[in-house]
Parts: sequence; structure tokens; C-alpha cells
Amino acid sequence: MLALIVTLLAAGGPLPWLHDAYDAALEQGRAASKPVVVDLWAPWCHTCLSMQQTVLADPALADVADAFVWVALDTDKPVNFPAVERLKPGAWPTFYIVDATSQAVLARQVGSASPAEWRAFLAAGRQAAPAEQGLRAAEAAAAAGKLDEAAGLYAAALAQAGPTWPRRAAALTDWLGTLYHLERYDECAHGALARLAEAASGTSAAADFTAYALECAGQAREANLGARLRIALAAPDAPLTRLLAAPSALTVDDHSDALRIRRELLDALGDADGAKKVAQQQYALLVDAWDRSVPRARMAYGWPLAEVSVYLGRGADILPRLQQTAKDLPTEYDPPYRLAWVLQQVGQRYAALAAARQAEGLAYGPRKGRVLALAATIIQAGGDVAASRAAWEAVLAWQATLPENVRLASLDSQARKALESLTKVK
Repeated sequence: MLALIVTLLAAGGPLPWLHDAYDAALEQGRAASKPVVVDLWAPWCHTCLSMQQTVLADPALADVADAFVWVALDTDKPVNFPAVERLKPGAWPTFYIVDATSQAVLARQVGSASPAEWRAFLAAGRQAAPAEQGLRAAEAAAAAGKLDEAAGLYAAALAQAGPTWPRRAAALTDWLGTLYHLERYDECAHGALARLAEAASGTSAAADFTAYALECAGQAREANLGARLRIALAAPDAPLTRLLAAPSALTVDDHSDALRIRRELLDALGDADGAKKVAQQQYALLVDAWDRSVPRARMAYGWPLAEVSVYLGRGADILPRLQQTAKDLPTEYDPPYRLAWVLQQVGQRYAALAAARQAEGLAYGPRKGRVLALAATIIQAGGDVAASRAAWEAVLAWQATLPENVRLASLDSQARKALESLTKVK
């Protein structure tokens, strides 16, 4: 069986990844007495693609290539649904290191990581220092979907570890993210304020910390808590401010994300002019990276560039780039999907629907539901009630084919609300 598995190098890098073969990876790990590194990713995830093209492709990782079995799982593919149920993504990408025999979680990394953070993650998976034991328990609880338990374990691990602990930034961000997902917004906001000085400022962890804190600030119920937190997050000595003052160590994707979060923070503070200036910086960064990249690499910039272009009212300006990439990558669903969204936003409804139908023919798994919903939205905007009903019913029909653990509940709700509104149209 294993002889039939094709191993590929990640973006030309040194790591021998198996693809969409979780059980085979476990079998290989047991045979070689090695832990298994699992990359839960998806083609629509720009940070997933960026990690694969940068940190995971670093030739310096050759020294650890033989220490693990490596498997990358596209979470939208049905073959990977059982593994996704067992190892729940905290966001995309999520990386796990698991014991090949017991499948116990040895380490977990959510989102982007710097080369140093990636090394610390791998080291934690090989040998757990005392501070890592508590973090392992928290990560195992999060993988099992036991978020209440995970929140307490993350807090305990942070209390136990010293200030120089290499994985402090990851644990701090995961703790804050867990509180956010539990909708414990006031606790999350208070925690962000109390630990703001502890958040790393030299890596993307500063941006992730700020993103969760900003979301919690927007949902906080305690009077003035959200306002106080936003002001603190925008201060000159705040982690995100310091990160953007010296972003040279960031990948383009991480730099773009940091700028987006800064822009959203300024918008929340009512500084529209400041937010626009940051958006212009993000746009220039992404256009430059796009124009210097090969077509496959451009997929990592598709959504960020589409979103910031529409924010600036410049969606029409990037249409030629999106159209060319959709032609250059005819078997990928994400380029025509992004193209369809921008075309819709700039009012080119017929072209948008054509691009959405192209993406629909290529998409699979949960992402196909989003593509179908985009097509239904475009159709409904045209006013054809019968066609709109059929399009939204197609969303529900596709959703019904998916297992509960990967189904996007928000799409079910969106489709039902749309159908309800259409029943009122005479």
C-alpha cells in the first residue's frame, strides 16, 4: 500500500509529504517509530498556501525531514473527513504532531508560524519539556472539541511557563482564540488587556493575538471594555504596532494580514483616513507580490487582494489579474471563485455568474457549498424568483451530502433565510 503513495516535496522543499493519506502516514510512522506531522489545509486558505510556499519549503528543514512522517490533508476532500473529525482545525491551517500508534496529540500549531516558531513546534512534538506537558493537554482537549477544558488548560500552561518559553506566543494566542470561540467575550477582552505586554511583537502571532482581541472587543458587554481594548491595541507600544514598524521578517501573506487587522482596528476606532492609508499599503504590497509570482503562488494572494481592492473601490482594477490566473490554473476552483466575487461586487452580474459556474464545476466538499451560495446570491440579485429558489435549494441539497462535522451551518441558515424571503415575493 505504502509503495503506491506518491510523495512530493512541498513547494520544492525538503519535506517528503504524503498527500491525503492519513492512515498510510500512521502506518508508516508505526513502522519507523516516528511521530506524524499533519498539515490540515485547503486550496482556498491563503495562509495555508503561504506556509507551504515559504516556511515549509525552507531548505534548512532538511535536518528534520527524517525525524517525522509528513502528511498534508486537504480538509475539503471526503477522503479526509474522518481525520478532520478526529483532529479538529482551530483555524486554517492547523498543524498537528500525533503519536503514530495512539494518535495522541503531541503538539498543535494554529495558523501561520515563523521559522523559529515552526522549529519550536517540531521540538515540542519530539520531546515535551515540563512547560509543554500542560500545553499538550490543552492542545489535546482543543483537538477533541473540548473547548471549555482547553481554555483552562491553556491558562494553566501559561501560568506555569516562564517568560522565555519558546511556545508562549502560540499558547497565548490559542488561549485567546479559545475564549473567542466559546463566546466568552468579556473574559477574552480582559485577558487581552492583562496580557498585552506579553504578546510577541516580532512574528505573525502579534497579528493573530490582535485579531482575536479585536473581535472580542466588538462583542464585549461590559461598559467601555471594548473601547479601552481597542485604544490599547492601537497604542505605539502595542504588539501589532511594533510588528508593522519592522515587518521585514514577515512573509507577504503575514504582512498583508497584519495590515488588514490594523485597518480593521482603525475603522473600529473611527479613523477612516488612517484605515484607508493602511489599505493602500496592503494593496501595493499584494500587487507587487502578485506581479512577481508564478501563477500557482498567486493563489496565496487571491482573497487578500480581492478583499482590499473592493474595500478601496478598486475591484475593477484587479480583474485582468484574476482573469489571467483563472486561465493559467484551469483545474483550480479558487481563482474563478475569487474572480466571481469581485465581478459581483463591481456589478458585472452575468460575468460573475459565469465565473461562479466555472468554480462550481471544479469545487468539492464544504467549499462547493460556498460557491453554490455565491451563485445563488448573484442569481437572486437578478430578480428571477424561480431560478433563485432553485439555486438556494441546490445549496441545501449539497449541504445535505456532507457529514455533520464538516458541514457549514451558516450556509444552511443563509439558504433557508433566502428561501423564506422568496416565498414572500409575489
